[in-house]
Amino acid sequence: MTTALTIFATQKPGLTYRSSKLEQSETFQIKQAESITPPLIFQVDGILEEGDNTFGENSGWVDAYAFEGQNRLAVTITVISEDFTPVIDVFDYVGDNVNEVIDGRTGNADTVSLTLILPNDGFYGIGVLGTTPDSQGTYQLTVSVASVAEVVQMQAEQLLEQGIQDYEQRLFQEAIASWEQAIEIYQGLESAYGLTELSHRDIAFLFMGLGNAYRHLAQYEKAIIFSEQALQLSRQLNDRVIQNFSLQGLSNAHFRLSQYEEAIAFSEQALELSRQFDDRAGEGDAIGSLGIAHGRLGRYQQA
Repeated sequence: MTTALTIFATQKPGLTYRSSKLEQSETFQIKQAESITPPLIFQVDGILEEGDNTFGENSGWVDAYAFEGQNRLAVTITVISEDFTPVIDVFDYVGDNVNEVIDGRTGNADTVSLTLILPNDGFYGIGVLGTTPDSQGTYQLTVSVASVAEVVQMQAEQLLEQGIQDYEQRLFQEAIASWEQAIEIYQGLESAYGLTELSHRDIAFLFMGLGNAYRHLAQYEKAIIFSEQALQLSRQLNDRVIQNFSLQGLSNAHFRLSQYEEAIAFSEQALELSRQFDDRAGEGDAIGSLGIAHGRLGRYQQA
């Protein structure tokens, strides 16, 4: 295991970074990092600053690190910064040149973490950058052998993303299958290891998505069950976006069941929430739903 990842930054001072984000190839100076015995493979304190690598004339700074990895090795890459919201890009090589970005993730506030299974033996690189062109400051990059919990969570995240793709293609049954499996994984992780707030947000999103998918399939009772779970969890997390979508979903499902008073109650909550945060689109949707529901009850003045 000690040779699973070997930093070779000191051996190759310059590498060509080819990425779909670039209009042309750019030469990147690879920074040094010290290899440490796994599970902590290496850790480096870096500074994103003027004069570092760039993606082009109007892009921000990026620091690049390189390592050698083994096929099917699971690694977790984490960047923490108090100065900017970090982004990770992971790329592979053809010869001495970077071939393409194989994975990436944008951080939440001061942290970004990505777990992936390396697809081949060979060299890989890590790009550390910020969300805006003027992102600068100190950060800590850590690469470690992924724990069992991290690998399992990665599988749940992949199922979540697969469900989104299926949902967007209106493959609602397939989306439901992926999302329900993801929830089972998250619930197992919570029992065994506990979950971060970000993972709880994923679960709230999954509940909301399941509610929407079941509603599209006209299974309104199930839609209500999952939308209520999404609403409860999103309130605990103070996530107003999922709250609003869940309230709208509940209103819609109750309306489809001709439960107009319940539909009105949820639309009124959605309207209040939208007005609190100056969400004009949400406000318009809620007002429209209220008008239709009041109309069904013969309350034409209120409609």
